[in-house]
Amino acid sequence: MSTNSASTLTTAAVQPLLRLLESKGLSIEELVQPGFNARHGQFCSQRMSIAQFDRLLEQASKLLGEPAIGLAAGQQMELTNFYLLTFLLSGCHTGREALTLLRRYYSLISDTRSPDLFVGQQSIKLVYYVGEGTAFGCQARSELIASSIHAAGKAFGDNLYQIQGAGFRFPAPPYRERLEQFFGVPLQFGQPHNWVSFSSRMLDKPLMHTNPDLFGRLRRQAERAV
Repeated sequence: MSTNSASTLTTAAVQPLLRLLESKGLSIEELVQPGFNARHGQFCSQRMSIAQFDRLLEQASKLLGEPAIGLAAGQQMELTNFYLLTFLLSGCHTGREALTLLRRYYSLISDTRSPDLFVGQQSIKLVYYVGEGTAFGCQARSELIASSIHAAGKAFGDNLYQIQGAGFRFPAPPYRERLEQFFGVPLQFGQPHNWVSFSSRMLDKPLMHTNPDLFGRLRRQAERAV
């Protein structure tokens, strides 16, 4: 399922692309559009359209000769890019609370539809939605989101997180093996929705590094931001 073409996302999503370019010795000026301030913390309060982000993805892919730009950028993702949301999630007591907050405050990342959760006895299936855009951009964003979910699961769930599978709406790409090596599980393509599935054993287990006082203050700030 897609959302309308006017959807936006936080410009913090560009940071992995910039790190990827810099790691290859390329200047960020070769990617970033004139007048778009992409320096460090100045990302966090800005928004950009899906169409703008898709153009950046395609430009980065051409500059780097990297068809799997969504995966490559996802491997550069740092959870601190998303500031307020990251701190909120890190203050959650359980995986269930973290997943609930992710859905509640997803608009801090993008105003596309929030992910849906399907909880079973052994697994959790998280279905996420990609806003309308170019075919290349939709595929790259699907890979980027799935990579970020996987990275967040490992960071917040520690040894409780165990991916069980992932599926994408697009057909299997030539670099399918690279994707499966990153996720560590067989992947499914041509699916009705994009999804990631992982073990439910982390759902009600206590997470590390909780800070109730800080969590309360950040949640009030998130409510105002939403």
